[in-house]
Amino acid sequence: MTPATPPPGFHEKLRVKYFLDILSAWVCLFLFWPFLLFFAILIKLDGLLHPENAGPVFYKEARMSAGKIFMMYKFRTITVKEIKES
Repeated sequence: MTPATPPPGFHEKLRVKYFLDILSAWVCLFLFWPFLLFFAILIKLDGLLHPENAGPVFYKEARMSAGKIFMMYKFRTITVKEIKES
């Protein structure tokens, strides 16, 4: 059995999709950075008002995709104590 060959124009479509993915990510980052900054400030203020919740703004977690491990950064929405317990 021979391996399937991609249809004509397949690789060009992938390049266009990759470009559109990157472009849309940058556009979303440009549009939403004020909200991201606002939430980061709120998380820091919560740490100042409640010292038991003080900690970093972002939470780093290892994820796996297509057999590769990468680090995913998220806003910290739980207490630092809960992070240490997990």
